Amino acid sequence: MNTIPQIALLIDAENVSSRLLHTVMPRLLKRGKVPVRRAYANWRKKLCPDWDEVAGRYALRGIQQFDPVSGKNATDMALTVDAMELFHSGRFDTFALVSNDGDFTPLAIRLREAGATVLGFGNKAHATAFANACDSFEVINISDEAPEKAEEKTAQKKQKPKAAAAPKKKEQAVNPSLINKVGLWFEEAFEESAKNDKGCVLIGLANTHIRRKYPHYSLKELGFARPSTFLKSLPQQFELQEGNACYRLKSKQTVTTA
Repeated sequence: MNTIPQIALLIDAENVSSRLLHTVMPRLLKRGKVPVRRAYANWRKKLCPDWDEVAGRYALRGIQQFDPVSGKNATDMALTVDAMELFHSGRFDTFALVSNDGDFTPLAIRLREAGATVLGFGNKAHATAFANACDSFEVINISDEAPEKAEEKTAQKKQKPKAAAAPKKKEQAVNPSLINKVGLWFEEAFEESAKNDKGCVLIGLANTHIRRKYPHYSLKELGFARPSTFLKSLPQQFELQEGNACYRLKSKQTVTTA
């Protein structure tokens, strides 16, 4: 059984900046393989600057879609048709949709209902309905600079003397009952997710299971940046094992509640 997520990346190039890909691609490659990478647009409109360089950098396939009827955007329909064809091919379990357009809301809902994981990416101008329809939606702040330029500027900043640090604000205490509740959600996810021969569950599968069942779930509100950090804080319930470049989880005991 292949446990590495197979991701289809579909980009509404008429609706987002090519610079989003400098953030999107590295994050997707950390999650799994991205064999399909397509950018859709009517390229003759010349409304999509800088895509040539980005397409070459990340091996994107540009899909040309003419507008047969004036005032109608056929690009959205082409992307939607391809998404459903890719899903029914049985090769992909995850779809990354890069757009701000609310017209993709029905597509995200349909893919999610069919069992696929839907990852949305856009900027601050994204449609709320589309973001809510995805399993997760990431708002990306666009940088005008290529990654190399940004790294160079960061290095220059590090060389400058640091100003005196401002006093830290007192952090608000997190209700322990909320942590216990999320811990039980993870136990539930472990019981319902596929396990390997050692009884371990991939952390990504468990986290996706919780996001689908509890849309408002957020570890950041509990003060944890990643699921692995949260689970390490509960050693009496969970044990982390590292192998094959990913974390595997194993429930050590079942916690019961009154």
